[in-house]
Amino acid sequence: MYKEITVTTTAEYADFVADAFWSLGASGVSISDPGDLNEVLNSSTNWDYVDDSLTVADDAVRVTGFVEGNNIEDTVSKLKDLLSLILGDDSDEMRIDVKDVEEADWENDWKSYYTPVEAGRFVVLPEWLDTEGYAKEVIRINPATAFGTGAHESTQLCLILMSELDFCGKHVLDVGTGSGILGIAASKSGAEEVYMTDIDPEAVRAAYENAELNGITKGVTAACTDLVKDLDVRADIVTANLTADILIRLSKGVSAHIKEGGILVCSGIIDSRKEDVIEVYEKLGFVLSRAENLGEWWGLEFTVGGDEK
Repeated sequence: MYKEITVTTTAEYADFVADAFWSLGASGVSISDPGDLNEVLNSSTNWDYVDDSLTVADDAVRVTGFVEGNNIEDTVSKLKDLLSLILGDDSDEMRIDVKDVEEADWENDWKSYYTPVEAGRFVVLPEWLDTEGYAKEVIRINPATAFGTGAHESTQLCLILMSELDFCGKHVLDVGTGSGILGIAASKSGAEEVYMTDIDPEAVRAAYENAELNGITKGVTAACTDLVKDLDVRADIVTANLTADILIRLSKGVSAHIKEGGILVCSGIIDSRKEDVIEVYEKLGFVLSRAENLGEWWGLEFTVGGDEK
């Protein structure tokens, strides 16, 4: 028997909740966002008929994960802990509901939802897809092991920004590495050393496994560590695909671990929080050198003590 665990959240955090389910071994994940329907209804190419069954009474976003029914209490507890680590106090506002569902072939059906994700000069592929025929740099991952599948706009924005940088011989720090996509991209781009850090030990394990999946066995270190307290690294380039709140909270730690003249690439920033992040980092001596957006999400590139473009 499978269990259906539903987290009531917001559009800003929906993808992060979905990734949390994947990292806990969910066999399938779905996102129900009334905002998607409203966007269609309000668009210039509006439908003139919508089935009443598609409308909902509220605007809550619901992320549902399908997991095996054994030790469901333990799974829910781990989910709460993981959301708390990633989203901080905002996780307290999320309601979690559990119910039984009929068993299905989740182990195979969920794979059909994963397609190649192209961003900049990179393409992210789930491990079961053939790598032949791609002119771009291929990053292969197991998308069911940790945060980060490449599908979220924030990951794509980081890869787009990274596509324009020179990584050759550089030391790179990937903060909150998740599945390791950004660290792997840096290594494949010629970085001499890549340090991938995360506070989730499962993410660290997944980052190592995904690095090996890409044939990377040297020059990469993954560690479960606190950026502020435990890390003794100063990098030429720092990548951080997090959220605005976490980027702000870690701003002094990032500043302490980046060299003068270094570059910060960050994303996970919703449109309404963009200026907050810029303000905090500019006060620490960072200069905004590039900004890219996909929908309501932003990716920012800063230099330390550099000239503004």
